[in-house]
Amino acid sequence: MFDPYLPTAAFLAYLDPGSGSWLFQMIVAGVASCFVFIKYQGSRVAGWFGKGKGDT
Repeated sequence: MFDPYLPTAAFLAYLDPGSGSWLFQMIVAGVASCFVFIKYQGSRVAGWFGKGKGDT
């Protein structure tokens, strides 16, 4: 049964499938947003040096 002397970390370490997929989705979204942010900032900096998309 329940033992009050057990550390509570053992009970908090459980991840059900819903939590695991949510965590995986947050990690993938974070990585994807980092790539988009770096790409946007890279094209913005390149525009300062005349290598942007607006050059003709």
